Amino acid sequence: RSNFVTDFLFHHLDCYLTDVPEIKDFASLVTVYPNPANDYLIMTIHNYDNKPYNIEVSDILGQQVINLINQKTREININTSNISSGMYFLRVTEGNSTTVKKISIR
Repeated sequence: RSNFVTDFLFHHLDCYLTDVPEIKDFASLVTVYPNPANDYLIMTIHNYDNKPYNIEVSDILGQQVINLINQKTREININTSNISSGMYFLRVTEGNSTTVKKISIR
Protein backbone atom coordinates (compact mmCIF):
# COMPACT_ATOMS: atom_id res chain seq x y z
CA ARG A 1 0.00 0.00 0.00
CA SER A 2 1.48 3.28 -1.04
CA ASN A 3 0.93 6.62 0.62
CA PHE A 4 2.60 10.00 0.83
CA VAL A 5 4.75 9.21 3.90
CA THR A 6 6.16 5.92 2.63
CA ASP A 7 6.70 7.38 -0.85
CA PHE A 8 8.54 10.37 0.59
CA LEU A 9 10.73 8.25 2.88
CA PHE A 10 11.59 5.80 0.13
CA HIS A 11 12.18 8.25 -2.72
CA HIS A 12 13.71 11.22 -0.88
CA LEU A 13 15.42 9.74 2.18
CA ASP A 14 16.29 6.35 0.71
CA CYS A 15 14.53 4.42 3.48
CA TYR A 16 11.20 2.73 3.95
CA LEU A 17 8.73 1.67 6.63
CA THR A 18 7.76 -1.92 7.31
CA ASP A 19 5.13 -3.41 9.57
CA VAL A 20 3.91 -0.15 11.05
CA PRO A 21 0.58 -0.81 12.77
CA GLU A 22 -2.34 1.37 11.85
CA ILE A 23 -3.25 3.67 14.73
CA LYS A 24 -6.97 3.60 15.54
CA ASP A 25 -9.11 5.61 17.87
CA PHE A 26 -10.02 3.51 20.96
CA ALA A 27 -13.70 4.45 20.57
CA SER A 28 -13.78 2.83 17.13
CA LEU A 29 -12.43 -0.42 18.60
CA VAL A 30 -15.30 -0.83 21.09
CA THR A 31 -18.73 -2.06 19.98
CA VAL A 32 -21.82 -2.65 22.11
CA TYR A 33 -24.88 -4.57 20.95
CA PRO A 34 -27.81 -5.09 20.94
CA ASN A 35 -28.73 -1.49 21.52
CA PRO A 36 -31.42 -1.09 22.75
CA ALA A 37 -30.97 -4.11 25.02
CA ASN A 38 -33.28 -6.17 27.17
CA ASP A 39 -31.49 -8.68 29.43
CA TYR A 40 -27.90 -8.39 28.23
CA LEU A 41 -25.36 -6.36 26.26
CA ILE A 42 -22.35 -7.73 24.46
CA MET A 43 -19.30 -5.47 24.54
CA THR A 44 -16.41 -6.26 22.19
CA ILE A 45 -12.96 -4.69 21.98
CA HIS A 46 -11.63 -5.27 18.46
CA ASN A 47 -7.86 -5.77 18.17
CA TYR A 48 -7.84 -6.61 21.90
CA ASP A 49 -4.26 -6.70 23.23
CA ASN A 50 -4.79 -8.66 26.49
CA LYS A 51 -4.61 -5.59 28.72
CA PRO A 52 -7.14 -5.48 31.59
CA TYR A 53 -9.99 -3.02 31.21
CA ASN A 54 -12.86 -1.72 33.34
CA ILE A 55 -16.53 -1.33 32.41
CA GLU A 56 -18.84 1.07 34.20
CA VAL A 57 -22.52 1.61 33.40
CA SER A 58 -24.11 4.77 34.82
CA ASP A 59 -27.59 6.23 34.53
CA ILE A 60 -28.22 9.74 33.21
CA LEU A 61 -27.79 11.14 36.74
CA GLY A 62 -24.31 9.61 37.01
CA GLN A 63 -25.31 6.82 39.43
CA GLN A 64 -23.22 3.72 38.77
CA VAL A 65 -25.36 0.60 38.18
CA ILE A 66 -22.67 -1.81 36.93
CA ASN A 67 -18.94 -1.87 37.67
CA LEU A 68 -16.76 -4.62 36.19
CA ILE A 69 -13.07 -4.33 37.06
CA ASN A 70 -10.01 -5.96 35.43
CA GLN A 71 -11.81 -7.71 32.60
CA LYS A 72 -9.48 -9.69 30.35
CA THR A 73 -11.54 -11.01 27.45
CA ARG A 74 -12.10 -9.63 23.98
CA GLU A 75 -15.86 -9.98 24.37
CA ILE A 76 -18.03 -9.83 27.48
CA ASN A 77 -21.72 -10.47 28.09
CA ILE A 78 -23.10 -7.83 30.49
CA ASN A 79 -26.24 -8.76 32.44
CA THR A 80 -28.71 -5.86 32.28
CA SER A 81 -31.82 -7.74 33.45
CA ASN A 82 -31.78 -6.00 36.87
CA ILE A 83 -31.55 -2.49 35.43
CA SER A 84 -34.61 -0.26 34.99
CA SER A 85 -35.58 0.79 31.48
CA GLY A 86 -33.93 4.00 30.32
CA MET A 87 -30.82 5.64 28.90
CA TYR A 88 -27.38 4.79 30.29
CA PHE A 89 -23.71 5.43 29.58
CA LEU A 90 -21.25 2.56 29.26
CA ARG A 91 -17.67 3.64 29.95
CA VAL A 92 -14.78 1.36 28.94
CA THR A 93 -11.31 2.21 30.26
CA GLU A 94 -8.12 0.43 29.20
CA GLY A 95 -4.97 2.07 30.55
CA ASN A 96 -5.07 5.71 29.43
CA SER A 97 -7.78 5.07 26.82
CA THR A 98 -11.45 5.67 27.60
CA THR A 99 -14.59 5.65 25.53
CA VAL A 100 -18.22 6.19 26.46
CA LYS A 101 -21.15 4.64 24.59
CA LYS A 102 -24.79 5.66 25.04
CA ILE A 103 -27.01 2.62 25.57
CA SER A 104 -30.71 2.07 26.00
CA ILE A 105 -32.28 -0.60 28.23
CA ARG A 106 -35.88 -1.67 27.52
